[in-house]
Amino acid sequence: MASRSREIQVGIVFLLAVAVLISGILWFKEFRIGGQFYQVVVAFENTSGLQSGDAVEVQGVTSGQVSRIFYEDGRALVGLRLDRSVNIYPETKFVIENVGIMGQKLVAIYPGPPGTPVSEDTILTGEYQSGIPALMAELGGALESFDKLADQLEGFFGALEDTEPGTVSRILHNTERLTEDLADFLAATRGDLREVVGNFNVAMEDLHEVLDGRGEEFGTTLESANRAMARLDTTLAQMEVTMQRTDAILARVENGEGTLGRLSQDEELYNELRGTMTDARALLEDLKADPKKYFKFSIF
Repeated sequence: MASRSREIQVGIVFLLAVAVLISGILWFKEFRIGGQFYQVVVAFENTSGLQSGDAVEVQGVTSGQVSRIFYEDGRALVGLRLDRSVNIYPETKFVIENVGIMGQKLVAIYPGPPGTPVSEDTILTGEYQSGIPALMAELGGALESFDKLADQLEGFFGALEDTEPGTVSRILHNTERLTEDLADFLAATRGDLREVVGNFNVAMEDLHEVLDGRGEEFGTTLESANRAMARLDTTLAQMEVTMQRTDAILARVENGEGTLGRLSQDEELYNELRGTMTDARALLEDLKADPKKYFKFSIF
């Protein structure tokens, strides 16, 4: 009888221990009885490092957890189990953020301005924040570039060591002298430079005074210039037409077409015409000199 009572006591203690263990696990997992949470699905461009069970925080307050991560229709989708007290509005932001140097992640929710809550079956869009591993990868690329630069500097200084002794010292000395000369020049011409700048400012002020109130005159001048340019364009067009016609006439003359063409091609005809013109000119000169020789007038 005593042994049976002891077995009953052990069984009760065991059941209590199991109940405490289950309660502790549920408390640690932040388990809530159905009806106190709901599900939303968020699409991210990347979910690297995020795991099911990771926390979901709303403005820093833990308000749910990641229920599942899956791939569908070319997108990485994350299911979030949220408290009923969390409202999702159209401008709510979802960000996968880092919570540790080892790449631990959580989903941060920033509700935004209040509005009409989004339907629970809507697939929302979130952002991904690069973690320490990604930054280390980028830093690795920077270190590689730095190594290349160090190699180039090492080669440069090695080349300097192979040159004639004292070359580097002379280069540095010449550079120092050049710097000193430049400083002396700037110091000596500082006053002149200030004067030049001052004169330029005065000239600009004078020009502004001259131009002030002359807007209508300049406008009229520009209109006149535009009309002149238009007339010039017309004249140039007419000249182009004239040149084309002249080219056509010269081409016909060269081809022997027309009177001038035949005249230019027939040398005998040209000589006869030239002789005739010479005789006509001589006759005209003689007529001017002695008209009575050819015309006789008599009244009676």
